Amino acid sequence: MKQFKKAILCTCLITAISITAGCSSIRTDVPKEPNQVGSSQTTVSEMQDKLKALLPVGAELIKLSDSAENSGMLKINVDEDAQEEWIAAYKTPDIQDKVYVAVFKQKDAEWVKLLDISSPGHTIDYINTAKILGDGQKQLLVGWAIGASAGNLLEGYEIKDSKAEKLFEKMYHKLEVADLAGAAETGDKEELAVWTKDSGDAFAVDVYRWYEGSLVQAGDTYEKYFEKVVSYYKERLEKQPDSAIYWYYLADAQFKMRKPEDALKSIEEGLKLNSEYPGNGKFKELKETIQHGC
Repeated sequence: MKQFKKAILCTCLITAISITAGCSSIRTDVPKEPNQVGSSQTTVSEMQDKLKALLPVGAELIKLSDSAENSGMLKINVDEDAQEEWIAAYKTPDIQDKVYVAVFKQKDAEWVKLLDISSPGHTIDYINTAKILGDGQKQLLVGWAIGASAGNLLEGYEIKDSKAEKLFEKMYHKLEVADLAGAAETGDKEELAVWTKDSGDAFAVDVYRWYEGSLVQAGDTYEKYFEKVVSYYKERLEKQPDSAIYWYYLADAQFKMRKPEDALKSIEEGLKLNSEYPGNGKFKELKETIQHGC
């Protein structure tokens, strides 16, 4: 664990990328719904009828993907016991601009509701399970679409012993959930790569991992993950070399890749443009951070 702590970059990185977010839309990654429930021959339609009886009167199920099979319900297993859980997304007739997500589990031959959450936005952008805690079980991730400018709100939930507890919230515009460090390094934890829109198609990017009760920067993933971020900005600079915001985030990504010399060169290119935004002050702040090895 000491090696992990050393790998996390110091907090001055956070201030180096504190530019206001803009708008975007991203791919929703939803697991495909199965045609059968458990080992029985219960159909999705029959399960839908069972669980709809536990929803508010008049509730309308919402499709969670573009799949023709998707009925607004997904089968998951977040606690890896013999009983699988079902997720239902729905709206109520009295509040049509609000979305709800409910999680159900069978206990003693009866279906009970473990979780019923509502959206701060109007739609669901992302829903899936992932090994966030590294305890061998999966946690539920729900991304609510807030708006084009604000982005999306990711919520993480632990479902254990027939109870649900919220773990965290994180704003994002683009999201990647994967084991970015390798199970041998982090005990089979999955990380969150969060892209937060700044301006146009420029994003501030960071990677987070659950550690001692909260999400922290996963600095040990930077060298590998930020290769794609560097490529992302280099491709855009080929077409638009006078974009100061691209040079800024390229420098930030190169620094996180442990390439400070390349980052300083990118900063100098950005300073030559003398742009209003992000402004020379932001470049100089990042430059000072790099020079101090922080």
